[in-house]
Amino acid sequence: MNDTLSTTAASPIILGLLLLCLTGFVRAADSLEPASLPLQQASLRWDNIEGAPYWLSGPQPRYDRAQGMHLITLKPAEPLQLWLPESTQLRLFHPAGRMAPDALSVAISNGSGLYYYPPPQRDQQGQNLLFTISDTSLVRVQAHSAPLQLALFAARLEPPVSLTAYRDLIELPTAAVNVQVQHRESERFWPLSPQQPLHVQLQGPQRIIVRYRTRLPTELDTIVQPVQLGINLQGQPWQTIERTAVVQQNRAVWVDDCIQAVSR
Repeated sequence: MNDTLSTTAASPIILGLLLLCLTGFVRAADSLEPASLPLQQASLRWDNIEGAPYWLSGPQPRYDRAQGMHLITLKPAEPLQLWLPESTQLRLFHPAGRMAPDALSVAISNGSGLYYYPPPQRDQQGQNLLFTISDTSLVRVQAHSAPLQLALFAARLEPPVSLTAYRDLIELPTAAVNVQVQHRESERFWPLSPQQPLHVQLQGPQRIIVRYRTRLPTELDTIVQPVQLGINLQGQPWQTIERTAVVQQNRAVWVDDCIQAVSR
């Protein structure tokens, strides 16, 4: 069976695709597994808040078919109350565009009744506000002067996928670049521009893993940038990967022998 796989990004990324045929596949972890584990990192996955347990009171999330996500209409007289576990990140997304700095306030409490107002991290477009929740907390979100329609996301860490079972690199129909993180061997990635899909022909049952890094503009005033990657199968939407790109700060990253701001 021949399948066409296409990928589309909402931000400039560099992409790697690895595949493995599953037919009759049985293999135990081999000697490469222990060596590869330190190089793998848990990925940050954003879950759209649709209700309990995160939602406690206030305006309820409603599914918006046009946006493809649950939205909350926040009014000044109706604060939203959330519960978030420790080591969570909260993201507020305003689909209509840039939010004014004083459009809303976010207050966090440990349950004692005392609240503090942490400064948010903003993305370049001003549509996303990011808050890091260190301890299990109550979070109050309140609009100031006008109603706001927001999507709320809570981040969770997914354990790394074993890469040792994926041995065959898919060649994509564009020129590859070499990406090297300090003191490691270089890897081949393929540039993917926003709204310019890449197409790959696959034959037979396959399992694929998509690895990518995000190229970030040097003029960004934040080290955090939301990234969305859409994957279609046979021309139909298959998966949408939504992540937060964080600049690799502790190690230099070279792209074709030039140091660039690249995500982990």
